[in-house]
Amino acid sequence: MRAPLHTIFVSFGSNVGDSLQILDNALTVLEQHGAFVDLEVSGLYRTRAVGPAQADYVNGAFRARTVLDPRDVLDVLHFVETLFGRVRRSHWGPRTLDLDLLFHGDTVLSTPELTLPHPRIDERGFVLAPLVDLAPGWVHPVTGRPVFEAWAAWLARSPSAAADIVPLVPSEAVG
Repeated sequence: MRAPLHTIFVSFGSNVGDSLQILDNALTVLEQHGAFVDLEVSGLYRTRAVGPAQADYVNGAFRARTVLDPRDVLDVLHFVETLFGRVRRSHWGPRTLDLDLLFHGDTVLSTPELTLPHPRIDERGFVLAPLVDLAPGWVHPVTGRPVFEAWAAWLARSPSAAADIVPLVPSEAVG
């Protein structure tokens, strides 16, 4: 019997080094790794960093399918971050590569290592904008709200912050 394929969404970003090149290379590694199939990438955005003062980020997201369980997906993401020089020194600090598992199908999970869906999706325009590119109708399994509604609510709460999310590369040009 074949293992079921789960749809996952992963947010990615970089603000250290040549972020566009790092993200392009990381996506290539993820595609070639074999853990994910049907990888589809959002547009890329320049976004203001959350947390301490630091350089702006380049952010995006991808959707893929996988047979891996959430913990194994997280292990692959951490492995790829390490390949690209990610060192976890400070919370919300600068990084060469950040890969966050946002959704693993409809999985709802809370462990010390992983919470699904990602607990701060609705608070982050830099996550929501790329998700709207990929799957505006994807329904959050906890809130029951589609991504496009979460994006609209974020824009209503944060109209001035929307100017800090600048499209760089449209989705059809990524990958």
